[in-house]
Amino acid sequence: MKEGVKRRGSKAAQRREEILDAALLCFREKGFHAASMSSVAKAFGMSAGHIYNYFNSKEDIIGALVARWLKQYISETLIVAEKDPEIQKERLYKIVYRELDKRINSGDKALLFEIAAESLRNEKIARIIRSAEQEAAKYLTQQALERYQALNREPPKDLVYRLAVGNAIFNGLCFLSISRSDLSLEALTPIVVQLLMNLDGFPIVAAEGSGSGHSPSPSGKGE
Repeated sequence: MKEGVKRRGSKAAQRREEILDAALLCFREKGFHAASMSSVAKAFGMSAGHIYNYFNSKEDIIGALVARWLKQYISETLIVAEKDPEIQKERLYKIVYRELDKRINSGDKALLFEIAAESLRNEKIARIIRSAEQEAAKYLTQQALERYQALNREPPKDLVYRLAVGNAIFNGLCFLSISRSDLSLEALTPIVVQLLMNLDGFPIVAAEGSGSGHSPSPSGKGE
């Protein structure tokens, strides 16, 4: 009996993921507002009534997509301790290039900004975005704290804000790329690396022995 329930649950979870894949394609093609639940159902090949067995609204679908993106972000993001400044700089360059490439060349870029804009008008979407941002910030802060502990250093009191500044650099360049198709990853990457390394105490690129007092200069995200 329990095995049967487990199989049904697994099948339902798989069906939800398949619907999310279809919805993502639909949102990419039509945009969040233009896409309806019926168009999502059509893209998946089921009736509009049947899709409501899995999601109550487009907002619920967006919530599930955001949860999926958050899970992927957490699985791919890791801050590690690295004492050698040259190794740290090399690692940072690879990480920055990868992050810029992932954001600027994302097929979901337009949808992400559309969802962000919708959160200013739709309180349900706003709660979804806030919850995901808080979860991501909590995870990243914990990663940074563990990194400081590994280097036997005291984290800066404004750690959360330093992480927010770093995130804003990447998101800002992603937004700029909408109107600037000429932006080059090869040109942007060393500039971003230098910006982060010049931000004293930033927890993404620090070298052992640099900085002043207990505040390290930036550490590194591992791959």
